[in-house]
Order: sequence, then structure tokens, then C-alpha cells
Amino acid sequence: MDTNSLNKDQLSRLRSLANRLTLKARDHASEAKRKPAGDAEAEYLRGLAEGYYKSAVELANILKGMPSETSSESGGTETLPARPGQPNQGGTGRLPELEFEKIPLDEVIRMLSYGDINARDVIPNKDGTFVAIFSRWQPLSEKERIDKLKSIDTRIYVLQSGKNQETTDPFVKFGFKRN
Repeated sequence: MDTNSLNKDQLSRLRSLANRLTLKARDHASEAKRKPAGDAEAEYLRGLAEGYYKSAVELANILKGMPSETSSESGGTETLPARPGQPNQGGTGRLPELEFEKIPLDEVIRMLSYGDINARDVIPNKDGTFVAIFSRWQPLSEKERIDKLKSIDTRIYVLQSGKNQETTDPFVKFGFKRN
């Protein structure tokens, strides 16, 4: 595959395909687990799950080798300060003006689930961003949670993270940067 001839939209579609393949693999594997041991349909479903998984991994590995706009511009995904009003890394005190992809809520929830990030609630915002709220009893540090989130999709841009002042539940506000 000639990676230099792909445009941003095609790369985005390929990443989305890789995510869909992994979701299909997970769905077939979980359905196979619900079948009794030795069931022929369960074996078939496990085979499907393995095929989808291998395809997704191979596609993801190909895409990892491609130059991405985020890694060439800023060295990766940036995290802004946890408290509004604090200056960002540029020191201007303003959030960078970004446009975010409009991703359906159910797709975002599936991505989080696939990435083993179990959000208690995911709230979509009109600007295309999401706020994921987590249980404070989850055994993940804030850094681990953000690293897992960023590993799901290269377009993820973390705007804010921290703890809710009233409930002390951890949250992460993020969006999918437009390429």
C-alpha cells in the first residue's frame, strides 16, 4: 500500500474501519463465550472473532507506520491544563481553536469500551467534544486513563481532565480533531 498517496479523509476512514473490525471481533468473541462448550456455532464465532481481530491489528500496524498530522505538527496529542483559566502550554490563557469531528455517541462509547476504558457516563457536547465521567473507585491514575484514551485513536485531543469538585469523580473532556 502506497501510504503517501492517501489523503486525510482516507486515513480517517481506514482508522474507523480498524475500530469497526475490532468491535466486530469483540462482539463475536463475547457471543461465542455465551454458547455452551463444544458448540459448533461457538467455534465458528471464535474463528470470525480471530479473523476480524487479526485484520484490525494488521490494518492498525500499517496505519501506525504512516505519518500522521498530529505527530508531525506537535509531537503528539497535547493535554491542556486541568483548571480553566490556567494558561496552556503556549502561555496565552486561551484554548486553541480546534474543530472536532462529529462522532456518534454510540461509536465513542464502543471505542472507550474497546480501549478498556469503562466510563460511567459519556456526555456529548454541541461542539463535538465529549466528557467521560469515571468511577472514583477505578484503579487507574489520571495519566494512565489519558494514555489509554489517546491510544484508542490518533485524532483524540484531551482538552481537560481532573476530578469533579462536587462528587470527586474523575473526568476527561476530549474530542476527535479534524485532520
